[in-house]
Amino acid sequence: MATTIEQVCGYLNDLGVSVSEVDRDNEQILFFLSPLNLSLRCYINLRSEGKYIVVTCYPEIVNQAPLAPLRREQVLERLNAFNCDFIYGRWGLGDNEEPRVTFPLHLEDAALTHRQIWSVIFILKDLVILQAQSLQLLIGAGIQAPVEEALLSGIAISAALGHPSRVAEIAHVLCLQPAAAHALHELVGETATVQDEEVECPRLLLN
Repeated sequence: MATTIEQVCGYLNDLGVSVSEVDRDNEQILFFLSPLNLSLRCYINLRSEGKYIVVTCYPEIVNQAPLAPLRREQVLERLNAFNCDFIYGRWGLGDNEEPRVTFPLHLEDAALTHRQIWSVIFILKDLVILQAQSLQLLIGAGIQAPVEEALLSGIAISAALGHPSRVAEIAHVLCLQPAAAHALHELVGETATVQDEEVECPRLLLN
């Protein structure tokens, strides 16, 4: 059962992703994601009559100049580290030395499912955007920043800015780790106490 362009576009629309362009001749879909103020230019290509799908994502690197030999080597080392440390997606450099990550989906006789495309979109918005930020720093400023899970969510930051006197309570109910709780206190200009940083997560009872 082959997957069609219409099915893929329908899945993207269901996920709130706006399709920017559809090239039916080349069986290609273009869309953009913009988490954390960085733009991801993404393509979905259907091959073998919809039995093989490739999602390719290009982070838009701001003020990118031609890579000097040393910087290019550093970028390749970082991309290789992504490929070794994480099992999702495959990083490399495109024809114009643009960093890109690809997600191949071998469907064989099965059609693409909503969950499969949702998983790729989730990874793009979560892990790939953090990797893209580290590449932006490396390519634009030569700063080699580690790729780590974000300490604070937008919800935590908004809550702290809206209720600066209740930062300790916010850290407690969100079960923030000590480093994240400390960062939240610093955000509102406070110094976290030892008691504030030792956050014990309340048990969640699931029925």
